[in-house]
Amino acid sequence: MVLNDIVRKVECNFNEILQTASKMIKIPSRNPPGEEKRCAEYIHSKLKELGYETYFVNEPFIDRPQVVALLKGKSSDTILLNGHIDTVPEGDANSWIMDPFSGEIKDGFLYGRGAVDMKSSLSIMMHVAKFVETNGTILLAFAVGEERAEPGTSTLLSWIKKFNLKIKYGLVMEPTGLQVATHQRGAVWLKIRIKGRATHASTPNEGINAIEIAHNIMYIIQEYKKQITKKSHKFTDTPTCSVTMINAGIKENVIPDRCEIVLDRRLVPGETKNEVTKELRLLFDKKKLNCEITQLGSRKPVELSNNSVLPRTILDVMDQMNIQSSTICFTGATDNEHIFSNSIESLVWGPGDLSFAHSVDERISINDMKNAAIALGLVVNKLLE
Repeated sequence: MVLNDIVRKVECNFNEILQTASKMIKIPSRNPPGEEKRCAEYIHSKLKELGYETYFVNEPFIDRPQVVALLKGKSSDTILLNGHIDTVPEGDANSWIMDPFSGEIKDGFLYGRGAVDMKSSLSIMMHVAKFVETNGTILLAFAVGEERAEPGTSTLLSWIKKFNLKIKYGLVMEPTGLQVATHQRGAVWLKIRIKGRATHASTPNEGINAIEIAHNIMYIIQEYKKQITKKSHKFTDTPTCSVTMINAGIKENVIPDRCEIVLDRRLVPGETKNEVTKELRLLFDKKKLNCEITQLGSRKPVELSNNSVLPRTILDVMDQMNIQSSTICFTGATDNEHIFSNSIESLVWGPGDLSFAHSVDERISINDMKNAAIALGLVVNKLLE
């Protein structure tokens, strides 16, 4: 009976869910440069309309407000639903079939930047009050800065401590195709800076060519990539290391005195950012290659037991709805690292195909959205009954 009741309520409210997601897509919230404010204001206004206690959090950025909403129950037992307001930029708008900020609904899909990552999920979170009845408390956290690994969610977690809630479970509603991501890889971004000595290109022996040193470093990185595949984790696949940026040279007839290489190094549970930085440092030192390594940023890996209450509950709901779902590793980094680090049983789960995120003609299946809304209602009811 609970399933039928929630299906009915979602059906009654689904057009509003869809239109709210479309409206948010029409409000650009690109990051960079960090223009989430207008979308945050819309979310805040809509949440008040839906009956939540609603707050702006002007931390850590005064001009980029975050939003927290609370639906208090008789019990302080709480589920935290988390998502990010910011999106990556749209890139070349002429490459899109649809206007990237049209929020157009066509052929069973909702289109636009942020459709799958992750304004559709934000809308589902916002409307959960319409189709659940529970004794527990529902806490919604709408963060800024996720796309650039900024401290949005971590700041919110500190801010909400004033409510003295017992946050038992956390859901980060990134697109997983409704698969249950109990694990996620972490990341560290490293800049390798090579110093040379500039001279006129007609007398190269008078200088030290930083690009040629970088060539040797690149060879070591390629060998390192082969080595780290042996570190495979039983559930999260292998670590990876990718060169993502190179910057060198000032003019065609000048021997370059510097070269910078940026690496994206994905971490499996058990690895740390300092450990992998040290690994590379030792390899370069062994070959007497003089360079500086700087950590630009990092995300911690997450490892939640597949036998925990939260994943088992979601999988039971998926089974009840006849939707195939299993536990997976989320290959990207998410704000779940912050929630999990606060001793909250948390994972990543949400509607949509991750391959459409950050892409031209980003879109999400409307059917996926509806299934996610129904499933979320069932999960919240089961966890907080």
